[in-house]
Amino acid sequence: MYQITFYCLKVNKPLIKRIWSYLTYRIKGWL
Repeated sequence: MYQITFYCLKVNKPLIKRIWSYLTYRIKGWL
């Protein structure tokens, strides 16, 4: 179970990074 989640994270890393940068951009906009 844990390894499957880790694999999914590794595969989706670019997508996660894009979402994270978008979220930080929005938070900075609110601040």
